Amino acid sequence: MKNSFGTDGIRQKSTEFTNDFLFKLGQGLSLFNCNNVFVGIDTRNSSQFLAFSIISGLLSVGMDVTYLSVVSTPIVIYQSFMHQCLGIMITASHNDYTYNGIKIVNNGYKLSKAEQEILLDGINKTYNLRFSKLSFGGNLEYDYISYLLSNAVMTNYKVCIDCANGGNYMVAQEVFSKVCKEASFLGVKPNGININDGVGSSYIDNLKTFMLNGQFDFGFSYDGDGDRIICIDKNFDVLDGDMIILIIAYYLKKHNLLKNNCVALTIMSNLGVIKALRKLDISVIQTDVGDSNVLKCLLDNDLSLGGEASGHIIHLDYLPTGDGLYISTLLLKIFNEMADEIYKLIKSVKLYHHKMINIKVKDKSSIVDNIFLKKRISDIKFELAYDCKIILRASGTEDVIRLSVMAQDEDVVDKYISELKSWIRGCKKT
Repeated sequence: MKNSFGTDGIRQKSTEFTNDFLFKLGQGLSLFNCNNVFVGIDTRNSSQFLAFSIISGLLSVGMDVTYLSVVSTPIVIYQSFMHQCLGIMITASHNDYTYNGIKIVNNGYKLSKAEQEILLDGINKTYNLRFSKLSFGGNLEYDYISYLLSNAVMTNYKVCIDCANGGNYMVAQEVFSKVCKEASFLGVKPNGININDGVGSSYIDNLKTFMLNGQFDFGFSYDGDGDRIICIDKNFDVLDGDMIILIIAYYLKKHNLLKNNCVALTIMSNLGVIKALRKLDISVIQTDVGDSNVLKCLLDNDLSLGGEASGHIIHLDYLPTGDGLYISTLLLKIFNEMADEIYKLIKSVKLYHHKMINIKVKDKSSIVDNIFLKKRISDIKFELAYDCKIILRASGTEDVIRLSVMAQDEDVVDKYISELKSWIRGCKKT
């Protein structure tokens, strides 16, 4: 059993968690000297087990717990941020139901590396029992909805929303009833095992197919815990996180709201979007993959906007987290105000071709650290006059290497991803 923090909390196969570990994890959270904790879950059939095992540990060391039941990660973070306390979300985000995980925030912010170490060390300590109380959140999600809608506008748009059978399946219906003329919903019938099952932001074709059968202005698709978003516009163009950040950055700059005239993206971001941002005189800082790295960059550089192509988008003036629902309402507000300008902007972007594959390996570090492979990647970049991206990284949760190649020409991408794949699989000897 791993039980260690990755880029987004602890995540693994649901059956790898034990009641003993979860109970001790709950007790260990008492080291943060906070007596209040909000706990939410997504719709997986294992989520209640994880939640109440942790809650038992929390209650045993005198920590008051408010159980929010099925909500999105942004709702838990909102409560933690507004009440300046701990928050726990039980979710495995975009993974299927056989996985689950634990996201922990302190005062609305994900735990730092130092805080993670304190917590993991605390699991091995012995605690004196002093019991506390459990409360049920009731309608606390309406506090979040009111906050979200405080900057939204009512529009005449007809939208379609895919909730991935996950944490947004109830709250999204409340939100869109207040900001859209008409809304249709997919992925709002969770049964414990169908979260992200052919629906949600990892399966955008599901939303696109539904939109083709109706005259929709927009489609929005979320992941299992609601902190990611992918959009489809009226032209059936897919707007990923990079494109959405471009649109929001353009809008914020127009209104003098883009701090330091700069955004944070990751090393996976499309070169075409980066060039488009720079043409708008908007600077770009690229971070390692992971929304925690994006958030750190925003805080370190006093920025207001950043995110990932996968759809994690953080608008720090709102909350220190990605929030698919909030970004949806912000996009509707932007298009409602300046649709012609935005569609002109979208049309001007020349996206680079990009392909990413996962390659199963036995030893991830031996691949990532291979000097001959590094040399070949360096040579390829030189051959392409450095107008490309080649990224090799080890998965934090699986025994796979993620290989990404980006260039202007699709044939070039296919050529080099095939060659490097052969290197990684040992088909090409040095």
